Amino acid sequence: AGLDTALDFIRHHHGAHGGLVNGLLAPDRVETCTRPLLERTMAAAGELDCPVRIHMAQGKFELDVMDHLHGATGPQWLARHGLLNDRLIAPHGTYATDVDVALDAENGVSLAHSPLVAARMGSVLKSFASFRRARVNIGMATDTAPSGTTLIRLLSKQEMGGPQGPPISLDWYQPIPAGRGSRGGRHRHCCWW
Repeated sequence: AGLDTALDFIRHHHGAHGGLVNGLLAPDRVETCTRPLLERTMAAAGELDCPVRIHMAQGKFELDVMDHLHGATGPQWLARHGLLNDRLIAPHGTYATDVDVALDAENGVSLAHSPLVAARMGSVLKSFASFRRARVNIGMATDTAPSGTTLIRLLSKQEMGGPQGPPISLDWYQPIPAGRGSRGGRHRHCCWW
């Protein structure tokens, strides 16, 4: 039912308000998705011309589950079934193997890199340079809101006089252009979470 609701929303609102509203399909974590769900998601993304965000190569639990269920990493399993393409945005990648990085590059997958979240969890990309050398598109991400911005707000509040300082305005949060076809300005903004 969730995918049908998302598809209905995108069909009715994608490109609305001068292109400011755009849909994104977010099946969440590769290890919790069935092949039929991901096949349907990717087919719909192609039909609707929208990106798909799915966490993969992000942790040991995922690696263990994917190995147990499919005998492959998330990117390898998706590639095996023709589901890796340039519509995919893959958060984290901290557990990506060299084969995963090569598959991401070959298929145009974008990495949503969240260095603060990774550091908070005690992990980092095995090699940022390997993603860059392979020409994988990398976008900076915060992963969660407000978690990623809470520290920034607290530090900013401290610099402004502590708890008694002026309130922090929402206009501090400006959208950052991201994703395929980003042109700067207020076009094609991507909110991944």
